[in-house]
Amino acid sequence: MEKCHKCGKESEYELWTSIDYEIDSRPRDRLLDGKLFEFKCPYCHATRDIVYNCIYRDEKHKAMVYFVDGDKVDMMKELIGRVSDPETQGFRKRIVTGPETLREKAMIFEKGLDDRAVEIVKLCAWAAALEEDPDANIRNVYYRIKYGRHYIDYVADRNYSTEIGDEIYNNAEYRYTRELKDDDELLVDLNWVKNHHIFG
Repeated sequence: MEKCHKCGKESEYELWTSIDYEIDSRPRDRLLDGKLFEFKCPYCHATRDIVYNCIYRDEKHKAMVYFVDGDKVDMMKELIGRVSDPETQGFRKRIVTGPETLREKAMIFEKGLDDRAVEIVKLCAWAAALEEDPDANIRNVYYRIKYGRHYIDYVADRNYSTEIGDEIYNNAEYRYTRELKDDDELLVDLNWVKNHHIFG
């Protein structure tokens, strides 16, 4: 049961700590819609997010995403390295620390994309935005695919999005990721791109 922060009434709230759309498509659909963690009071209709750790599994594209708190990353790395699960052999495994990144990774893998190439595109887009407007207070960027089109969502004082062509992703994948070693990185984000000196 969950208590509404506005009217104080209690109602049921379902938590999905394991998301596998081959078993139940509901949490996957809510995740991609950005509503997985949303609690909506059935009495006063007030909404708020209740964020919790969970695991996303994509059997078709052989991917696992572990959503944990920031201070649990090292522990999760150790756990993944220590536990051998034959059912997830050959899976790409990623650790994320935020609900938006969980959604982003799920979307990327479901579309059959390489998240390493996506992070390269994101970093380039951020740099280009700052070059155009050096005073832009951009705090983060996310990749989004909708109706087959690719977008970069900028989190700034005033959020905005830009559409990018498929060729930009294809170029990043062709020019950079094919030269990388085996895809066994657990943390693939903007810092990963910087630390690997992708651009020399």
